[in-house]
Amino acid sequence: MTLGEIKVQALRLMFADTDVNFTTTELGEQKNGVLYTNSNTSEKLTKMEASISRAIDMYYQYNKEQTKIWDSVPLHYTFVITDNTTNSTYTLQTGESLSRDTYGVHTVVDSNGAVVKSDISVVYTFYNYLSTTTVGNLKPTDFAFPTRVDLLRDKDYVNPIENITYYYDELTDLINFYDQDYAAYDSDTVKLALKFRVYYKVDIKNLDSFVNEQGQPNLTDASEINDINIPIEVQRMIPYFVKGELYEEDEPDLARAAKQEFIAFMAQRPRKLFTKVQTKVKSYKRSEE
Repeated sequence: MTLGEIKVQALRLMFADTDVNFTTTELGEQKNGVLYTNSNTSEKLTKMEASISRAIDMYYQYNKEQTKIWDSVPLHYTFVITDNTTNSTYTLQTGESLSRDTYGVHTVVDSNGAVVKSDISVVYTFYNYLSTTTVGNLKPTDFAFPTRVDLLRDKDYVNPIENITYYYDELTDLINFYDQDYAAYDSDTVKLALKFRVYYKVDIKNLDSFVNEQGQPNLTDASEINDINIPIEVQRMIPYFVKGELYEEDEPDLARAAKQEFIAFMAQRPRKLFTKVQTKVKSYKRSEE
């Protein structure tokens, strides 16, 4: 649903005894429609976004954050490419990437996989942590903080390990290992085969998550509430919460009943949660949008 659809449904609930058929078209493209200029509805609309945000906050209070998986995360590493022909350092160009075959032979390939440069040497530097900026496996955009880390099996080189002890540095955004120094393994082949599975909590978002390229609020009535991971059945109930907050001065009994309907729905709604309980030491931060 769009923000505008939630708003007009809330107005329909508050003005149910009239024959007015509120529509999203009447909101206008820049909040300049008749509903924003009408004295009977403008005050309600002015307060509505804050009320919707509080309804979303209540959804998270009942359901907590969803757990998701960031899979096949490599040990963080950097590399230096040397062009053996010129004996100089080579920098990957736009669209190029480093390729390594099963025999450890490196080539530089373009976006189509065609070899651009073959006579090269590569020196890797590995670090004993998972970085949220590792090239080729960037942190998911909805990542809030990790709750568990497993080492995945590689059929040739790596045995799996569940629930690895880690420390999540809230300043550097790194998942550090300290019980085992994976970066100290002798073989580049083995270190490149190390792949981790990170269970993480999804970042909580609300209406203020809609921002433009300059980081300023960019919320419109056409914005999809789906984008902040609120289930559609919860979206349909938000107008009852809004009525409960904004209609209290007009009809306190009706407002109270509407708000209670939303709360009762949230309390009895089945929670479809996926969790992996973390039993190891961790530190985490809550990112703010």
